[in-house]
Amino acid sequence: MTAAVLRRRFALLDANLLVFLCVRRVAPALIERDKRLQSFDTTDFDLLEDILSEARGIASIPNVVSETSNLARQIGSSFHQPLAQSLQMLVDQAVELFVESRAAARHPLHERLGITDAATLSALQPRNDFALLTTDHNLHVAALEEGSRALNFNHVRNRRPDF
Repeated sequence: MTAAVLRRRFALLDANLLVFLCVRRVAPALIERDKRLQSFDTTDFDLLEDILSEARGIASIPNVVSETSNLARQIGSSFHQPLAQSLQMLVDQAVELFVESRAAARHPLHERLGITDAATLSALQPRNDFALLTTDHNLHVAALEEGSRALNFNHVRNRRPDF
């Protein structure tokens, strides 16, 4: 699967990729210092931007935005404000989907994947104009098994000639 999965669709990003976008836009040097982001580099950001350029835009759900905010706040107190502003800019531009917590909790994969991933899968299910972009293998596989469009960013990264 390639970025074509996202062509003319909204990219529903996971929290890891949203954190990466926020940090890269505010303080790229932090990427090497944060344990969750150390696997990313500048080429990955360019690759992510290229993939997102195929999409109609970014989509999110409140669960992912909350998780992103919490993860970004763990990076360091001196970066709370700029990271919060970066997230706000991304959220302002995103299409926001809502999934009731009770619906996410009833999703068959809630116990295995957690409430955020269950909400993400629930958001994707009835819509054809959205596609998941994630670094989470289990979430990616679950989305595909449910018939949703999904792209694992790590699979794209693995095809880089310098990777």
